[in-house]
Amino acid sequence: MSYSIAISKRGGESYYMRLRPHDRATKINIPLGKINQKLVDKIRGNVDELLRSYEFGILPSASTLAWVREQSAEFRERLAAAGIIPGQSKGERLDAFCKNYIKSLTVQDSTTEQLWLVVRTLEDFFGVDRDVMTITLADATAYRNNLIRVGSAKRQQPLAENTVRRYVGRCRQIFRSLGDANPFNDRSLPVGVGHDESKDAFVDVATINTVIANAGGPEWACAIALARFGGFRACEIPALTWNQIDWTASAIVLESPKTGRRIVPLFTELRPYLKEWFDVSPDRTGRVISSYPNEGRGIDAMRTQLVKIIQRAEIIPWPKVWQNLRATRETELLSMGFPIKSVTRWIGNSKAVAMKHYVMPLESDFQRAAGIVTAVTANVTAETGTYRNQPENGIQESRKLGLKMKNPRKSPRVRVQKITRHGLEP
Repeated sequence: MSYSIAISKRGGESYYMRLRPHDRATKINIPLGKINQKLVDKIRGNVDELLRSYEFGILPSASTLAWVREQSAEFRERLAAAGIIPGQSKGERLDAFCKNYIKSLTVQDSTTEQLWLVVRTLEDFFGVDRDVMTITLADATAYRNNLIRVGSAKRQQPLAENTVRRYVGRCRQIFRSLGDANPFNDRSLPVGVGHDESKDAFVDVATINTVIANAGGPEWACAIALARFGGFRACEIPALTWNQIDWTASAIVLESPKTGRRIVPLFTELRPYLKEWFDVSPDRTGRVISSYPNEGRGIDAMRTQLVKIIQRAEIIPWPKVWQNLRATRETELLSMGFPIKSVTRWIGNSKAVAMKHYVMPLESDFQRAAGIVTAVTANVTAETGTYRNQPENGIQESRKLGLKMKNPRKSPRVRVQKITRHGLEP
């Protein structure tokens, strides 16, 4: 079906657009309001391309589709009534659209859970019965701004910028099947996650030894040691099985839920904690940490329990209780002189990710470079796992940075060194 298009004034400065199918007398009138000639030409050009695309059965350009998404719902409904908007999907509700997408995935339960968190925010903002094809770039931008101002309807708490970017990134993933009509696939909606240096914390061995002493048993002591001395992710700890540990070769063949197989050295600091738990474990063939499920809510429960253990040790929890331990280990291994290619292979990330999100500048490295200290002891012993590479005034520096213990006098050895932008605390 071919159309003719005409844009005319209707008294004063108000314009209206008339679409007339060539095979019938019915006209479609679309009011445009008071606009200037530049906008008239832009509307005429984009609608003309839509009409030609409809007539010849081809896909309009990305710029024209983007222009359609930016228009008001009323204007798009009028174009849809004429049947000239490609891909229009009347009656496809947001809830059904998202549910069908998630059902089509084969991913970990934890990933599915994160996607459902995003879907709930979409449904709270747009409504469950919203037609996905009526969500525009302007709507997607409003959704993003709402996350920054209000957050989710359940928590009513503004989300951090990095969290908002992750949510928008998942929205882009969910709406990917719409192709060029994906309202979240626009440069104005950033999805790249930056690094928040305020959440960096180097957790030294004295601190972690105190935490482990308050773990309440060898299983939790082993779980904490896997993160701090093995560099394991939180999701990898309950996934580890005893048969993946080669005691003779001093190696762990880990099947990571996130990155697949990798071989991790059975570090001398880690071995005593694994051996102690192995000797008393009721199941020496199954999972090493079996008290929690290895996916979904089990990981959240592990985080909650670790926070309680840290507080029991009378230490203020560091910002990211599991990730900071893993980042500390990667920083530590590099400081000990191991090549970055080996370290990233053991930890299970790339050099770029390690440099951006994991490795932290240490005050002790600055002092060595400046010649403030002539030698730095970095002893690692299998018995205690002691790694001494922190300045003697670490407690005072931690106090300046606000990372105070509840009772510093009671446990004077405990300290968490917070990392500044340049490595040396002010």
